[in-house]
This record gives sequence, C-alpha cells and structure tokens, in this order.
Amino acid sequence: MWSQIQKIEENESIHSFLPLRSSKMTSFGTNWLLLALALLLLKLSDCATADEVSSEKPKVVVRFYGEAQCPFCRKFVTEVWQPIWEDLELRNYIDYDFVPWGNAYFATKQCGSGPYNSVERACWYKNCINEQSDGKKDCFDSEAVVYQHGQKEGDVDVYESCIKTLFGLDYAVEFTYCAEGPKMDNKSQDSKALMKECAGLVIPKVDFPAIDECFDLQGRKLEIHNARNTPEHPGVPYVLIEGAPIDDIAHTKETICKRLEEKALDPLPKACRSERQSFLRHFFSKIRGT
Repeated sequence: MWSQIQKIEENESIHSFLPLRSSKMTSFGTNWLLLALALLLLKLSDCATADEVSSEKPKVVVRFYGEAQCPFCRKFVTEVWQPIWEDLELRNYIDYDFVPWGNAYFATKQCGSGPYNSVERACWYKNCINEQSDGKKDCFDSEAVVYQHGQKEGDVDVYESCIKTLFGLDYAVEFTYCAEGPKMDNKSQDSKALMKECAGLVIPKVDFPAIDECFDLQGRKLEIHNARNTPEHPGVPYVLIEGAPIDDIAHTKETICKRLEEKALDPLPKACRSERQSFLRHFFSKIRGT
C-alpha cells in the first residue's frame, strides 16, 4: 500500500485519488479524510515488530577495516557504529564484521621496515597481498610489523581479534567501544592493562589466560589473516556496504537503510522510517494549513 501511495504522490496530485468535492462537501470533511488516511498509514508502518519478521529476512553486508588508534576509526566505532549496532531491530538486518589491520604492513627488505610510510605500505600490499602478487614467503617472515600509530595500536588490534575468536563478534564489538574510546588515550596504561579493563567490563566471567595465550601463540597468525583479508584501500576507516565503499562514514545508517529499501523490505526498521514519517508530517501540516 505504501508503495502505491508513494507512486501516486510522485506522479499526480494527492487529490486525484480522493473523491472530488461536491458543493455539499466542506473543507471539514476533506480534513477528516486526510486525517484518516494519515492515521491508517501510521498504523500500517508500525504494525510489524522485529519478532514478526520472517526468518528469511534480507540482510545488508557491512565490513569495516580499521586500526585501533586511528582517530577517524575510533570515531566510526564509538559514534557511528555503536548506536547502529545497539539498535537490536536494525541489527537483525545487518551482516557485520570488522578486520583490525588497517594500514599496517610487515617489514620487508624490498619495501622497507618503517617508521610508517604510505609508500612502503603500498609497495608491501602490491608485492604481498593483491591478486598480482606472487605470495613470496618473506612477505610475512619478519618479526617486525609496522603499525601506523605504534605498537600499542598493533597489540590492541590483536586483542580485538582474539576476543572475536574466543568469545564471538558481539563481545568483540563491545570491546572495541571500550578499547577505542577515551581509555585508549591513557598513556600510563599499556595495551595489556587496557585489554584487562575493557574485557572485564564487557565479557562476563572473562578468561584472561585464554586471551593471553591467544595473543602470544596465535597473534601472528591472526595478523596475517587480517592482512590477507584487508582489501586495497585509500585510507581508514574503510567501510564497505554491500561491497561498495562509502565516501562519508556519517552516512552509514542512511546507506544501510537505502539498501534495505532496495531489497524491498517492508516494513523497514523504525530507524529507517524517516521518509515515511516526513510523509505523514506533510499530511498533518496540510491539514493544519487548510
């Protein structure tokens, strides 16, 4: 019904599908017709809840590639993504994952060993990661990894991967809110202390020895995995929605909602109904102005 009304609004006057006023029909009667229609649309838009959604609901694929101390990545995590992910209804329609590697690269003889340099990173990616690379063994042989913002960033990236591996995505996302929030700026706190504080806050009965073991024994494998699964990118945060990068992270929710509309989801989650609400406001303003 919504799509039919929306199409009518786009192509002809709204009055074209209302009865023409006769000499006996007053503006009062027309107002009641408009009010009834607006209330009906509001009822239809709110009639389904998250519990009534089909198990075969469409999902929008979102992938975030970043690094723990990048200021703009932290902004994405704590200001853009957190309210989206904490909206449980909207989350039902999102297939999300994050890869904590960003602009890091392994030191090599051919490309360099830092300090961080975007030319070295591009060289390493070209020779070691992209489809044309020959997968040389020495791409990942070095014990040294060059992190854009330093060792603490690299350690926290590994801790995020370990927590995702051990406890699942939901706890890992909550951990990033804490670890990449204001606590990251505490220079007197090293990466391990930061991990313990944040993991202790977000994970019930957290197994710290398991995290330490993952960091010590699996950390390098996780870094190689993250490096291989980070696509070529101009910078971070790098956010893909349905495989396409977004130019402005501030438009993340808007883009997700647009993709859900394209998948013909009806009704949309409440967070995505701004266009419908504005349509109703248009009706009410018209009534008040008559």
